[in-house]
Amino acid sequence: MHLVQFELGNGQRRVGLVDGPLVREIQGATSTRELALAAIEKAHLPRRAGRQPGPG
Repeated sequence: MHLVQFELGNGQRRVGLVDGPLVREIQGATSTRELALAAIEKAHLPRRAGRQPGPG
């Protein structure tokens, strides 16, 4: 996967996925760091849930 971060003429940041000669904007993403942190958090959620004490 090849991601790029770019800036619009008005200064807003966006992230895109390179797809051959095209760059497809990832809706709602404003930085590659934001995406990475969200992916890390999502990957850790099931593990955290499994570590919580159960009844009994």
